[in-house]
Amino acid sequence: AELKEFMSVADKQVIKPLMAKTREVHKQMDMVDNFFHEMEPDVVLSTFLSFQWPITIQLAIAEAERDLEREKIQFMEELEREKEQFWKDMVKYKEELEWVRSLNDYQQAQAIAQRIENLHNNLTKAKDRVQSFADRERLFQTEEGDYAELEEITEEFKPLHHLWDSAIEYKVSSEEWMSRPLNTLNAAQIEEIVDDQFKDSYKMFKAFEGCDNQQAVAKDFRQDIVAFKKNMPVISSLCQEAIEHHHMVELFDAMDTDMEEGDGLTLQSLLKQGVLDHIETVERISTTAQKQYGLKATMKAMKKEWKEMEFGYMEYKETGTYLVKGIDDVQTLLDDHIIKTQAVRGSPFVKPIEKEVKDWEAKLIYIQDLIEQWLAMQRTWLYLEPIFGAEDIVRQMPTEA
Repeated sequence: AELKEFMSVADKQVIKPLMAKTREVHKQMDMVDNFFHEMEPDVVLSTFLSFQWPITIQLAIAEAERDLEREKIQFMEELEREKEQFWKDMVKYKEELEWVRSLNDYQQAQAIAQRIENLHNNLTKAKDRVQSFADRERLFQTEEGDYAELEEITEEFKPLHHLWDSAIEYKVSSEEWMSRPLNTLNAAQIEEIVDDQFKDSYKMFKAFEGCDNQQAVAKDFRQDIVAFKKNMPVISSLCQEAIEHHHMVELFDAMDTDMEEGDGLTLQSLLKQGVLDHIETVERISTTAQKQYGLKATMKAMKKEWKEMEFGYMEYKETGTYLVKGIDDVQTLLDDHIIKTQAVRGSPFVKPIEKEVKDWEAKLIYIQDLIEQWLAMQRTWLYLEPIFGAEDIVRQMPTEA
C-alpha cells in the first residue's frame, strides 16, 4: 500500500522536480562552457548522466507496478482459495451445530467435550479469518463478501455451548470432589460452585423453552446437582482445617466401621460406608473440632505475642547495679493472658490440649510471681541504697555498707 501510494505521487513529487534541477544544472554547465572554462571530466560525465535519472526512475516505477500487479493477482488467487475453503468449513460447522442441537443425554457430557470445544474454537478462528478477508478485500478494492451466516451460526451456538460447557465443567469437578482426599478440598469454594451451577441450570432450563433436547439436558444437569447437594453437609463439616486424624477415628467408631488408611479418605469412600446416615454425628464432631481449633489458635496467638515483648533494664547511677524497666507492658500482657488461658482451660473442648494449657498457665503464673518478688526486692534496694551509701554510714558500718 505504501509503495503504491509512493508511485502515484512519484511523477509530481520526484521526477518533475528532478528534471527541473537537471535542466538548471545544464544551463549552468553551458554558461561555464561559454566562458571557455575547462571542467573536470568526472563533473561533465556526472552532469550528463543525471539526465538519465528521471528515465531510470520511471522504468523502475513501471517495473514495480508490474510486480505489484503480479503479486496482487497471486494474493487475490490465494484469497479466493482461502474463501473457498472457508465456505467448505462453514458447511461442516453447520453440520456440527445440528449435531449439538440433537444431543439430549447429559451423561454424555465428558464424552463429547472435545468435539464441542473444537467447534467453539473453530468458530472463534472463523471470525479472525473473516476479518482477514475483509481487510484484504478493502486493500485490493474488491467487492466485500457477505459473511453474516457466520455470525448467525455463532449466535445460535452460544447458548448451546454455555449449556454443555457448564455441564462438562460440573461433571469434571464433581468427579474430582468425589475422588480427591477430603483434606485437599475447599468446602467454601465447592459450595459456591454448586450454588452457582444450580441457579444457572434453572435459568438455562427456562431459556430453552420449546427445545426438548436442550431442556432434557438442563433438567438432568439440575437433578445431578440436587443429588450432589445432599453431600454438602459432609463436605462442609469434614473439609475443614480443624479436622484432624483423631476426629476421623471418632467418626468411624461412631459409624461402627473400619477406617481406611492410605493416601487419604475420599468423599466417595465415605459415602460407600454410609456416612449420610450419620449426619448428626458428623456435624457434632465438626463442631467440636472447630471449637478445639479455635482454642489452639488462641494459644498460638498468645505465644506469638510474647515473641515481640522485650524485658528492659538500665544501669542505676554508677553503682554497677541494673534495674528492670518498662515492666508495665509485660505485667499487662501477663494479666490478660492468664485470664485468657483460664478461659481456655474452662472450655468443655479443651481436652486434646489440656496439658499444654495447664503448663502454659503455670508458666504465666510463675513469671507473674517472679516479677512481683523481683519488683518488691528492687523497691527495697532502692530505699536502702542511699542510706547505706552515705559516707557517715559507710564509716560507722563498713561491713553492712
